Amino acid sequence: MKKSVFLLVLVLILSIQGLFAQKVLNTYAGFTGTDIKNRADIPLQTNIVVNGSTVECRNITTTNIRTVINETVTGIGALCQSPNVNKWSNYGPREWLIVGGGIENSVKVPYQFGSFAGYDKEAVEPIPFSASFEYTKGATGSTITQSIAAKIKTGQYDWGKLGATHAKVIVYDSDNMIYSQSGILPINGAGNFLTFDNVSFTFPTGVVGVTEYVTKTYICTSDGSELAYLPQFGNVTCTIIAPTAYILTVKVSANVKTFTMIGEADHLTNGNVVTRSGTYSGTGTVNGKALNNIVYELLNKTTNAIESTSTVTTFNAYEYPLNLYDMMVNDAELFSVDQSRFTPPTATQYVRIIMNYL
Repeated sequence: MKKSVFLLVLVLILSIQGLFAQKVLNTYAGFTGTDIKNRADIPLQTNIVVNGSTVECRNITTTNIRTVINETVTGIGALCQSPNVNKWSNYGPREWLIVGGGIENSVKVPYQFGSFAGYDKEAVEPIPFSASFEYTKGATGSTITQSIAAKIKTGQYDWGKLGATHAKVIVYDSDNMIYSQSGILPINGAGNFLTFDNVSFTFPTGVVGVTEYVTKTYICTSDGSELAYLPQFGNVTCTIIAPTAYILTVKVSANVKTFTMIGEADHLTNGNVVTRSGTYSGTGTVNGKALNNIVYELLNKTTNAIESTSTVTTFNAYEYPLNLYDMMVNDAELFSVDQSRFTPPTATQYVRIIMNYL
């Protein structure tokens, strides 16, 4: 009888352990205790207390976890393994491990309610270095050199768990050989971009086509020793097109590959509208992205040198769409801008227009 009572009590304790689960979290990578509390979805905000450089999370319940990750299962193992868990949250039931020079995500074991302490369902993933350039064809054998600051974000996750204190960018050419690399900078996860020294690229402009480089973000130690590369790769592309009067490019969170642009930009005389169609490639998230600015550049057709530029941040009826929506791969979108914002190009010039969505 005593054994049965003991087992019953044990079962009751295990079944309600989530009601009393708690954990103390430490600040890291520039995030303050208040930052950690404000972004946390688990436990409820009333059960999170900031004490200097630590954050106490109390009363983590099954109901709270299920609501936040939109799950119907009840077992802690099933909750930890749920595909609805945001793997980029620094605090959560998932972790990143170094495997073969890269990193892979796995579920922490043993399964614990405390693993959800400080969980953030909206944690952002790292943003790699990406850039794009588009020019009209120049003279045979011509080239153009561009220099651009490499910017990345390492995301919310604390890569210090893997021994990393710094990050750097390495650029690879089409043969997977290192084309260029940045210096190293300390990781700052508090929502800030890391901005490295400029990286230079020399593109051939005498032939119509695309030159492409792949960029990887490496987490490393303070002496630059590489530990692993993050799973998001960036791209630096240069597209050379046949001579035209207008080029319209779309970037979503600096990624030019989010939309595949179809054909050249058309200049419509009614309303001075320049339009170009694009199809969603599935690269990057578009839902909720808003038009942040439009850059108008006037370039020389022979040298591709920029002769004047203008940026607008307030938009009129000809500049749309103002907001992007949730799209399936191959869904089409029509992008439109107002050419009257800029002096029309002469016979020796063309206009490059860049629509930036953030």
